Amino acid sequence: MFSEGPKAFTTSVYLSLCKHLKKTHKKSRWMLKYTPSSIPDHDRVYYIEPSNVNYLIWWPDLRECFNGNIPKKTIKGGDWDLRKVSFEETYRYKSLMKRFEHGANWEDTEYYRYLEKNDKTSNPVDVLTDYDDLFEDMRENGFNDKYPVKINIGRGGELIRHNGLHRLTIARILDIDQVPTRVNLRHREWQKARDTVARAKSIEDLPNSIDSHLLNHPDLIDIKPD
Repeated sequence: MFSEGPKAFTTSVYLSLCKHLKKTHKKSRWMLKYTPSSIPDHDRVYYIEPSNVNYLIWWPDLRECFNGNIPKKTIKGGDWDLRKVSFEETYRYKSLMKRFEHGANWEDTEYYRYLEKNDKTSNPVDVLTDYDDLFEDMRENGFNDKYPVKINIGRGGELIRHNGLHRLTIARILDIDQVPTRVNLRHREWQKARDTVARAKSIEDLPNSIDSHLLNHPDLIDIKPD
């Protein structure tokens, strides 16, 4: 750290301090609004069934919702979650299913055609064969717990892929029971629901706005009342 001189060291310390203060300020604001037990721990790992992540939002759409800057580890209102699309309707999901479930050549997939049209710097097959290697690795070794998939949670509790689309798809194909995830972004309305659940003394105290089936949601299961 010192090899680049005192100025670089001072800058590094300053940036680390700013990051820490920003994180502390965010949590302080949440403490004023929400029940302590409902305040999110964005570093917590949740193990969920890969088939429960039913949606994704393409990053360009997410950036557009936030003026170019995708939020990290926070709570945000707005309509960003309405940009979600069905996970299974994406060309990447369909192409990986076609490849690994039905033995298709990459050249016969929509993914190949997309890369051929939009990526002029690489050979599509060279890019796509990396997923052959990923598939074989996950088949032999399972899901690597060191690299949780990031998800976002919409206003109704929808689990929305943030990254890891290929790993989630392959986990489905291989019938892997659970994968590690971390929540990057929660919708403000969902956080209000979490807060309502955390405040309740018993299941009977919950308002009608909280559907009973939601109580088994991975983001509620540890704070729901007995």
